[in-house]
Amino acid sequence: MARFRRGAAVVGGGALLPGGLVLTCAHVVNAALDRPPEAAERPREPVEVDFPLQDVDGGSGLVVAWCPLVERTGDVAVIELAGDDVADLREMAPVERGVASDEELAIFGFPHRHPAGVWKRQLRMAGPMPGGWEQLTAVGRDYKLQAGFSGCPIFDAGGQLVGIFAQDEQAPDVDAGLQIPLTIAVAALVASDGIALQLAPPEQARREPAAECSASAVRGALPTIWNVPQVRNRNFTGRKEELSALASALRSEHVVALTGLGGIGKTQVPR
Repeated sequence: MARFRRGAAVVGGGALLPGGLVLTCAHVVNAALDRPPEAAERPREPVEVDFPLQDVDGGSGLVVAWCPLVERTGDVAVIELAGDDVADLREMAPVERGVASDEELAIFGFPHRHPAGVWKRQLRMAGPMPGGWEQLTAVGRDYKLQAGFSGCPIFDAGGQLVGIFAQDEQAPDVDAGLQIPLTIAVAALVASDGIALQLAPPEQARREPAAECSASAVRGALPTIWNVPQVRNRNFTGRKEELSALASALRSEHVVALTGLGGIGKTQVPR
């Protein structure tokens, strides 16, 4: 899970997706860059991000998809991380599925006075809101659903990523929030930038209680086959021989694998 700061203050989190992409709320990016929550212009400067659950202290990326917050709609951003520092990070596969009102959900985020992050469990859907967002209610009273949870991934009982949390209230006693379902987030990005993140079909429902949801459960949530939502690097050139060999192989084989050391351009070749 990603964490965003403004100076020493944590302003929210995000979900690390395949391809070195971080899905979060637009207002979290604005807060990290010391901009107003509803600033509409796409940020051009790098955004600093780290990954406390995996002991990765620093990194940065550029906003590649942007749908700003407008009266509780939009509020979605995708950041493409720079460099090869994310090669060993654990990614999450976004899943296309609805959440029933009686399901228990879990979230890892950064409430008041907890910059290292905490798990909050026993969340349930309270009902739909205008624009397709959904209100969340907390059954347990361990940590309040405050602004530091904004942009953080929401998991079902099987550890599957089903949405991101949206909360721009700064008061430390606030204990409420909204979920942006992944289908709504993807639709917003398509409408604003034409960029479509691939949602994996849901796995067969697993019935572990939400209390069992952990980093290991998240790692186990990847489906056997899934599509990597990789943003194309339009500055990528060369590899004509490799592309020709790949095209030739695909004419006779159903599956072709590219192998080699990290950082030599394997990911971009098929793009």
